Amino acid sequence: MDTPHLLAKIKRPVLLFVGTKDKVVKGLLKKLEKLPVSGNLTVEVMEGADHFFRDLYAEDLVDRAVEFIRK
Repeated sequence: MDTPHLLAKIKRPVLLFVGTKDKVVKGLLKKLEKLPVSGNLTVEVMEGADHFFRDLYAEDLVDRAVEFIRK
């Protein structure tokens, strides 16, 4: 079960958040770099955020998600 490889099969636009301090899904950015480029995938890297995007990261995540949905 390697979720990043499923991203290419999704036909709708996908917004993926990656926290640079994520200890649950380690190496996600490196895995994403190896995947074929997809125009449907938008990756938002949140510097300092962990897997759960606690505190102010959650607010930033929501703001970015709302912008993505409104496009």
